[in-house]
Amino acid sequence: MACSKQSRSAPKKEEFEKVLVRMRAEPANANAQCDGFQALHQLVTKDPDNKTAIALKGGIRVVVAAMIAHARHADVQQQGCLVLNNLSFNNTRNRMLIKWARGINVVVQAMNTHMLNAFVQEQGSMVLASLSVSAVNHAAIASAGGISAVLTAMTTHLVHAGLQEQCCGALANLAVDDDNQLEIVMAGGIHSVVVSMKAHAGHAGVQEQGCAVLTNMAYNDESETAIAGAGGIQVVLAAMMAHAGHAGVQEHACGTLGNLAENADNRVAIARAGGIGLVVTAMQAHAGRVKVQEQGCFALSNLAANSDNKTTIADAGGVRLVVAAMQAHAGRVGIQEEGCGVLFNMGRSDTGLQKNIKDEGGVGVVEAALVALVSNAPCTMQARVLLRKLASV
Repeated sequence: MACSKQSRSAPKKEEFEKVLVRMRAEPANANAQCDGFQALHQLVTKDPDNKTAIALKGGIRVVVAAMIAHARHADVQQQGCLVLNNLSFNNTRNRMLIKWARGINVVVQAMNTHMLNAFVQEQGSMVLASLSVSAVNHAAIASAGGISAVLTAMTTHLVHAGLQEQCCGALANLAVDDDNQLEIVMAGGIHSVVVSMKAHAGHAGVQEQGCAVLTNMAYNDESETAIAGAGGIQVVLAAMMAHAGHAGVQEHACGTLGNLAENADNRVAIARAGGIGLVVTAMQAHAGRVKVQEQGCFALSNLAANSDNKTTIADAGGVRLVVAAMQAHAGRVGIQEEGCGVLFNMGRSDTGLQKNIKDEGGVGVVEAALVALVSNAPCTMQARVLLRKLASV
């Protein structure tokens, strides 16, 4: 049964207490709860400061109680999830309050109960994506069955791009935890993400979040091999080509390639598929985006561990781009670290490449990085070794 659709004027800021009073007064009335959810949604959308005020007045407990009382009512579950997402987005305290109110369990239960309802699945996945921004919620989401619920939603509603984006966002956040990475792998999550990216190749949000999942999943040689075996390299490179102007896609795609290139076979496969050229193109197109530059340098650094790739990087203008990135972002430690890594791997044994690095201004940026990275012993050691080699050519 759907909630009645009544014409409502936007509630005033001071009305949220009245809204909560009405919801508490009619806990068994699904329409009253839906009306309350709509009012809370409007209040938070109009003024984000209402998130804190609503939570302080017990609003999160009211929302969770309504979802428990009307567990089989799809509209209540959808709108309840919408409000929980409103309240938790960019609000660390509310994410904790939702966890303490058993909101995570209620959201997962809603997804399990209304498995065929794409709207409940999308809103539920959106809440889990928001809640999983806080690492303290990762174990609670996993123990409540959140990973399984998200993967089931992805399989059941493959054609729904918005849902796929939210599910990938949740998995990307959860996958920074070692135990969750293992659960995602064992549940077939790598395959689900690759299938999603293939199905929505033109959707930048799905591609960005899909790459983010694969970046966080590529945490050891086994998973790096599994991602490559599932077609992960191809979908990441396809995303880079299809969304060349999207900095978020390029950033996460470069991050994925960098992690995958920890594996020797993957370095070869990425290069053969044109990955080096795509990384260089991304860095050229997004010269002012710090994260793209950092992740691009990271990818080139690991790819340059292969002798043939060093030449490909140099021929594509990679040395010039890395030097330019280090010059333009001198205060960014990550770029200095990864940039030194690229130049060290490129120039540690090839005199021709050492000359290329020197001719492109590599000496100056490495000397500057040596000062900036004084507390990073591995990087400063590489910088000193490289400078000695450059001095001899």
